[in-house]
Amino acid sequence: MIVEGSVISFAGESSKIHIFTKTHRTSPVVSLTAEGSTADVNLYISSVSLSQVTIEASEDFTGNVHLHAWSS
Repeated sequence: MIVEGSVISFAGESSKIHIFTKTHRTSPVVSLTAEGSTADVNLYISSVSLSQVTIEASEDFTGNVHLHAWSS
């Protein structure tokens, strides 16, 4: 099993692309949690591949997003 975690900083943004640091052989399952002064925001994944994930927020967001990804 491949597991990785990251903290992604948002600065008044509503979208970010995160490149995975580990090599996933299958499409990973990804979870997100918002942290910050405007953490009352909905986060969702608009796309995920073996090498990256696109994170979207319901509005411009300043704070951190905690990401966990795992695959077999």
